[in-house]
Amino acid sequence: MHWRVDEETLHQWWRLGFGTFLVLALVVGLYLSFRPAGFEDPPQATGESEPTEAAEAEPEESAEDPPAEEDPAEEEATEEPALTEEEIAELIAAAREPSETSVQVLDAGGGSTATSDVADVLGGEGYDVVAINPSRVDYDVTTVLYTDGNEAEAEALRARDDRFTAIAPNERLSEGVDLHVVVGPDWGG
Repeated sequence: MHWRVDEETLHQWWRLGFGTFLVLALVVGLYLSFRPAGFEDPPQATGESEPTEAAEAEPEESAEDPPAEEDPAEEEATEEPALTEEEIAELIAAAREPSETSVQVLDAGGGSTATSDVADVLGGEGYDVVAINPSRVDYDVTTVLYTDGNEAEAEALRARDDRFTAIAPNERLSEGVDLHVVVGPDWGG
């Protein structure tokens, strides 16, 4: 038996197959573009964390013995003591040169002006700012997230400029960047 297909039918099948391929490629591309890549758990906005058992037990204790009001100035003063010039020099000496450290700047509630200011400050210090992007999660304070092996660079950045308030390990962002600076509303340009 000999199958015989005319050219017009063959062209119709090719067009249908190619059109199907394009639609499939578009659907896959859209899925990959809009899925929250890099997050194992969905991000939580600041202030939306679930209370722990200790936090749930706290109101019972406070009902019996109300806590004394604390002065906010005392709290701020005890957060972290200022570094001495010698400590600053040690932290900076322990880290690589800023030009050898890649940094991504993320707007985490600080606003575009503050984010641009942070990128300018980092560039002025010699850091390699590779990207400026919005963050998927808001932060209360400007935080330096370091990838494995870059804690010394994060400490050195904070030693160079104390407006980089907090330091934490990077748990959810790209490992291809040494430091991720998430700019919070506390950034004071």
